[in-house]
Amino acid sequence: MFRYRIILFVIMFISLQVSLLSGDWSRNLGKMDLNSADRKCKSRGMRLPTINELQTAYESGEISTKLGGGFFWSSTQNEGDRYYYLNMGTGSVDWIQSHYWDVSVICIKK
Repeated sequence: MFRYRIILFVIMFISLQVSLLSGDWSRNLGKMDLNSADRKCKSRGMRLPTINELQTAYESGEISTKLGGGFFWSSTQNEGDRYYYLNMGTGSVDWIQSHYWDVSVICIKK
Protein backbone atom coordinates (compact mmCIF):
# COMPACT_ATOMS: atom_id res chain seq x y z
CA MET A 1 0.00 0.00 0.00
CA PHE A 2 2.81 2.42 0.88
CA ARG A 3 4.58 1.71 -2.43
CA TYR A 4 1.33 2.40 -4.29
CA ARG A 5 0.99 5.82 -2.60
CA ILE A 6 4.56 6.76 -3.48
CA ILE A 7 4.03 5.77 -7.11
CA LEU A 8 0.78 7.72 -7.24
CA PHE A 9 2.46 10.80 -5.73
CA VAL A 10 5.31 10.61 -8.26
CA ILE A 11 2.84 10.34 -11.15
CA MET A 12 0.86 13.34 -9.85
CA PHE A 13 4.06 15.37 -9.36
CA ILE A 14 5.36 14.59 -12.85
CA SER A 15 2.02 15.41 -14.41
CA LEU A 16 1.94 18.76 -12.60
CA GLN A 17 5.48 19.53 -13.76
CA VAL A 18 4.49 18.83 -17.36
CA SER A 19 1.43 21.05 -16.87
CA LEU A 20 3.52 23.91 -15.49
CA LEU A 21 6.19 23.63 -18.15
CA SER A 22 3.67 23.45 -20.97
CA GLY A 23 2.05 26.74 -20.02
CA ASP A 24 -1.18 25.41 -18.53
CA TRP A 25 -1.22 28.19 -15.90
CA SER A 26 -2.39 31.73 -16.55
CA ARG A 27 -0.57 34.79 -15.35
CA ASN A 28 -1.76 36.63 -12.24
CA LEU A 29 -5.12 38.08 -13.30
CA GLY A 30 -5.43 40.52 -10.41
CA LYS A 31 -7.51 40.62 -7.23
CA MET A 32 -11.23 39.90 -7.16
CA ASP A 33 -13.90 38.03 -5.22
CA LEU A 34 -14.32 34.30 -5.81
CA ASN A 35 -17.37 34.56 -8.11
CA SER A 36 -15.56 37.05 -10.35
CA ALA A 37 -12.46 34.83 -10.30
CA ASP A 38 -14.49 31.81 -11.36
CA ARG A 39 -16.11 33.75 -14.21
CA LYS A 40 -12.72 35.16 -15.32
CA CYS A 41 -11.18 31.67 -15.53
CA LYS A 42 -14.19 30.24 -17.37
CA SER A 43 -14.10 33.10 -19.89
CA ARG A 44 -10.55 31.99 -20.75
CA GLY A 45 -11.54 28.32 -21.12
CA MET A 46 -9.79 27.59 -17.84
CA ARG A 47 -10.75 26.94 -14.21
CA LEU A 48 -9.62 27.87 -10.71
CA PRO A 49 -7.08 25.38 -9.34
CA THR A 50 -7.79 23.21 -6.31
CA ILE A 51 -5.86 23.93 -3.14
CA ASN A 52 -3.84 20.74 -3.73
CA GLU A 53 -2.84 21.93 -7.22
CA LEU A 54 -1.76 25.29 -5.81
CA GLN A 55 0.23 23.70 -2.98
CA THR A 56 2.01 21.27 -5.28
CA ALA A 57 2.84 24.05 -7.75
CA TYR A 58 4.10 26.24 -4.90
CA GLU A 59 6.25 23.46 -3.43
CA SER A 60 7.79 22.75 -6.85
CA GLY A 61 8.78 26.43 -7.12
CA GLU A 62 7.34 26.77 -10.59
CA ILE A 63 4.49 29.21 -10.02
CA SER A 64 5.70 30.81 -6.80
CA THR A 65 8.71 32.21 -8.66
CA LYS A 66 6.44 33.25 -11.54
CA LEU A 67 3.90 35.02 -9.32
CA GLY A 68 5.84 36.30 -6.33
CA GLY A 69 3.94 36.68 -3.07
CA GLY A 70 0.28 37.22 -2.42
CA PHE A 71 -2.86 35.24 -1.66
CA PHE A 72 -4.44 33.13 -4.45
CA TRP A 73 -7.95 31.66 -4.61
CA SER A 74 -8.56 27.95 -4.94
CA SER A 75 -11.77 26.22 -5.97
CA THR A 76 -11.66 24.06 -2.83
CA GLN A 77 -14.54 24.74 -0.47
CA ASN A 78 -14.07 24.55 3.30
CA GLU A 79 -17.71 24.80 4.35
CA GLY A 80 -20.60 27.04 3.49
CA ASP A 81 -19.30 30.13 1.69
CA ARG A 82 -15.68 29.57 2.83
CA TYR A 83 -12.94 28.70 0.35
CA TYR A 84 -9.25 27.97 0.76
CA TYR A 85 -6.49 30.23 -0.53
CA LEU A 86 -2.72 29.85 -0.67
CA ASN A 87 -0.21 32.46 0.49
CA MET A 88 2.46 32.36 -2.25
CA GLY A 89 4.91 34.18 0.00
CA THR A 90 4.91 31.57 2.77
CA GLY A 91 3.10 28.52 1.37
CA SER A 92 0.51 28.66 4.14
CA VAL A 93 -3.12 27.73 3.52
CA ASP A 94 -6.15 29.38 5.10
CA TRP A 95 -9.78 30.03 4.22
CA ILE A 96 -12.01 33.05 3.91
CA GLN A 97 -15.58 33.78 2.90
CA SER A 98 -15.79 34.09 -0.85
CA HIS A 99 -17.50 37.50 -0.89
CA TYR A 100 -15.53 39.05 1.98
CA TRP A 101 -12.16 39.75 0.44
CA ASP A 102 -10.54 40.27 -2.96
CA VAL A 103 -7.77 37.70 -3.52
CA SER A 104 -5.41 37.24 -6.48
CA VAL A 105 -6.37 34.86 -9.26
CA ILE A 106 -4.43 32.36 -11.34
CA CYS A 107 -6.22 29.86 -13.58
CA ILE A 108 -5.30 26.42 -14.86
CA LYS A 109 -6.36 24.75 -18.10
CA LYS A 110 -9.24 22.29 -17.83
